[in-house]
Amino acid sequence: MKDRRVIYLGAACAAYLALWLATPKIGALKHQVALFVLTALFMYVQLSITRWFASLMMRPLWAVCVMIGAGLAWVGVVLAVAAPYIRYDAKELGPVPVRMRRAAPPASIELTIPQRVRDGRPGAAPVKFVKVKAVRRPADLNFKIFAFGMAAGGARAVTSLLIIVAASALGYLVSFVLRHPNIVLPVAAFSAYVDIWTVLVGPTSRAIEKIPHVVHAVSAALPAPGSATAEPISFVGPADFIFLAMFFGALYRLGMEPRRTFWIAFPLLSLGMTAVLAGHFAPGLPALVLIGFAVIMANFRHFKLKREEYIAVGIVAVLLVAAIFVLTPVLSRGR
Repeated sequence: MKDRRVIYLGAACAAYLALWLATPKIGALKHQVALFVLTALFMYVQLSITRWFASLMMRPLWAVCVMIGAGLAWVGVVLAVAAPYIRYDAKELGPVPVRMRRAAPPASIELTIPQRVRDGRPGAAPVKFVKVKAVRRPADLNFKIFAFGMAAGGARAVTSLLIIVAASALGYLVSFVLRHPNIVLPVAAFSAYVDIWTVLVGPTSRAIEKIPHVVHAVSAALPAPGSATAEPISFVGPADFIFLAMFFGALYRLGMEPRRTFWIAFPLLSLGMTAVLAGHFAPGLPALVLIGFAVIMANFRHFKLKREEYIAVGIVAVLLVAAIFVLTPVLSRGR
């Protein structure tokens, strides 16, 4: 049975790469139904990778090796894509990746950039091109990731897959903390709260504002249909795969309902991501709300809490949700 799961995992990874590379070659999707079908296909293979990885129930040491291997491979792909680009800094632009073919790049270069001319006339301001001086600087990892984001193309399919695998391995390791079905219930409920908080005003929201290129590089991208350069139109953060693998790992090990959880989470996440692409969730979708709901609904019969414990969990959940609505406007104004 485990051999079959390995085959399923390999097939899901291959399907993900094939789907990723094929999507930019199809025409732009103008109908919402077509967008939903494409999103559902991506969600199915992504969830399948995490599910089948967790189903292997491997030793923790093997999961650590997979996580480190996938992480190093991700770094290797990013550095390989960014290798031809040299960092130049211009006052008007900041760091600029410049592709150089010569062995010894010059210490400074002139870049031509477009600028809009404010002439006071109505309508769009005309554009003129001006030359700015840029000075070569050492390229750190942050710049390499920035250059990768500009030139990734189809290589983002590989890095996205590596992120899913590495996050799944980490989540599987964390799943060993969940030693009893009763622990799964509060973790599923409170992880949803944490995700709402981080997406709206927490670390995820701030990181997207401050270092979006890093956030996107460590996320699984959804490519835009009809994009010759394979530009992404949406991203799924590594935290979602970490929690998915954590739950699936615990569900398989504790003999709960991983299959039912998958088939509840799959349509919910597909609808949620489609809503994001349609512009209904501008700040981003707290996917752990849907994941936690699927885990609780599919495995409710395995939870054996006492009546007082259910009441306590419910009260804490209500208080946390209330805190979100009260504190979010305050924190948003202070940002």
